[in-house]
Amino acid sequence: KFSPGEKIKITGMAKIDDNSELNGKVKIKIDQDYTVSLKDGQFSLDTSLSESIESGDHILVFEVKDNDGNTGIIRKQIYVMPFPTRLEVYLNKNIFLPDTSVEVSAILKDQNGEPIDSATIVTLYDSRGAEIVKAVVHDETFSFDLPRDAQPGDWWVYAYSDPLKTRRFFKVEESSKIETSVNGSMLIVQNVGNVPYKEAISISFLEGGSSVSESVNLNLAVGAQTKIKLSGTGDYKIKVTSGESEGYFERISLTGGVIGAKIEGDNSQLIIGAIIFASAIIAFALAWRIRAKKTNIKTPLRN
Repeated sequence: KFSPGEKIKITGMAKIDDNSELNGKVKIKIDQDYTVSLKDGQFSLDTSLSESIESGDHILVFEVKDNDGNTGIIRKQIYVMPFPTRLEVYLNKNIFLPDTSVEVSAILKDQNGEPIDSATIVTLYDSRGAEIVKAVVHDETFSFDLPRDAQPGDWWVYAYSDPLKTRRFFKVEESSKIETSVNGSMLIVQNVGNVPYKEAISISFLEGGSSVSESVNLNLAVGAQTKIKLSGTGDYKIKVTSGESEGYFERISLTGGVIGAKIEGDNSQLIIGAIIFASAIIAFALAWRIRAKKTNIKTPLRN
């Protein structure tokens, strides 16, 4: 067995039936052709195998021709071992959205660019450097489903197959996305994207040929949800518009009088009222203290 680029020394002898010593030439075919002298029945060759020689079995051919025109051929077999020279990682694409599949294949190649049957450890890291998943693959494709809240940014695949290692980067894009559902008179909104959702949605109340719309500002962390109280009198078809997306809920029965939509637990109006009321109390207290001071001024006594 030989390695690519290895130095080799070939020696041999040639004779005819009467054991006479021959002189002439010997052509030797390995990964290329060599011609050496045959002297007194002996020949030798010092050379090196090509660095990029194919791995596997090779047939060495020796063609002898002496000075009298006699010829002969002999063949010998050698084996060249595969030597890992590069590890290549392939992805089904370079840019991904959350909730899609990343397909990874890793191929170890020898000195001639041919695949080597070997195990490769493949590790997937997110944009923060956290290890997400690890697998051992041979010649198969490894598939991983990105979660819908996959951290946006540059992710990478780290591959190791002794003695080589490599990295391949890919990008996970931002996804601003919500899902809505209705439970009674509550519209439930959940952030199912991978970035905070800071946009307004439009809620339309459709009844007969009329339509009333309410705008609600949302500020939802990744994975968070909120409930929006819907009010009205009667049965409505509710349309929720978010950016270019629309969703419909058929025949929602509402009570409460005036048509409206309010985030549950949103006491912003009460808080503002309380602040105004508190400010009025403080202003009144200050006015009273000033007046009290004025009424308590003492005048000097006169004889």
